[in-house]
Amino acid sequence: MQDKKIGILVIIISLVGLGVYNLCAFLLVSNYTSTFWVSYIFTTIAFFAQIIVGLIFGRSDANSKFLQLTLLYFGGIYFVIQLVAGILFMIIPMSVTLPLILQVCIFAIYLSIILASTSAKEQITKTEANINIATFNIKMLAIDAEHLYMSEVNENKKTELKKMYEAIRDSDPMSTTDAIKNLDLQIDAAFKSLSTIVDSCTVEELNREIKPILDLLTKRNLLCKSSK
Repeated sequence: MQDKKIGILVIIISLVGLGVYNLCAFLLVSNYTSTFWVSYIFTTIAFFAQIIVGLIFGRSDANSKFLQLTLLYFGGIYFVIQLVAGILFMIIPMSVTLPLILQVCIFAIYLSIILASTSAKEQITKTEANINIATFNIKMLAIDAEHLYMSEVNENKKTELKKMYEAIRDSDPMSTTDAIKNLDLQIDAAFKSLSTIVDSCTVEELNREIKPILDLLTKRNLLCKSSK
């Protein structure tokens, strides 16, 4: 909701500013040279760029936050520089060459920053998605292990199941290499095997089933540590 308010405010200010700018430009300037039109076009582009910023801020997509802040910060700097440069070039008589080159450079720098920011945002989103996938297995296993020990009525079994759950919960959740992923499969298979006998087995049998899981978790944590 706050982002939408900021977006609407930016759009309103930009539209009002664009109206005032056009009013001043065509009322106060009488000699419409090539330099005037070049400066007018680039300054108008700067106003519309701010309107686009407002539209992006109006989106509720949380993943756009990085791009939103980049547009707001660098868009504001670009707008001020272009507005000042455009007004100066309009009122100071000169050849069109220098104003054209400078304003093209100003716009090109701004556009490059936005494109780089967009690329960075996409990379951040991709990295976050990969992390979520990489941590999914161990997190789901921790949930299943917690449910298993919480639902156990035998106190001795419950104590052993809690130790296993805590070992899973405290494990490094990242599964970034094939070796770690292979261990995840082994741990998952061993856990499923344990789940099928937990109600009928003795405490000693339960411990024999839990020990390989704990050993695999220890090996997994070592691999996670060495892979960083």
